Amino acid sequence: MSTEASFPNAATSVAEARHFVSDLLAGSSAQLRQRVELMVSELATNAVKHARSGFRLTVEQRRGGVRIVVTDEGAGTPRRRTPSSLEPTGRGLAIVEALADDWGVDGHASGKAVWFSLSELLAAGG
Repeated sequence: MSTEASFPNAATSVAEARHFVSDLLAGSSAQLRQRVELMVSELATNAVKHARSGFRLTVEQRRGGVRIVVTDEGAGTPRRRTPSSLEPTGRGLAIVEALADDWGVDGHASGKAVWFSLSELLAAGG
């Protein structure tokens, strides 16, 4: 099952995207929801801050897991950074890499899609 929502280029869209995915995964374990919410927050923030565009959030619930895609219209390809302890930003993709089972970036003519997947069961307590 796949569900999508679009969000404007606004700081408030980050929280709205987080709540959207949390509501969709309401029957999942709290741990899974928290991981997904954090990763969605990071990718949505990147879309708003760096791509400077609205974004589409796609949640694909699969048997045994979930795949999340954040698609924006910004140029460039996001790269995982290793900021110093004094830098206040730049850890988003490192967080996604640490928490997701798999993740990647797919470029397309009008922007990019950054995705991650988790293979945990979606059932309550899963």
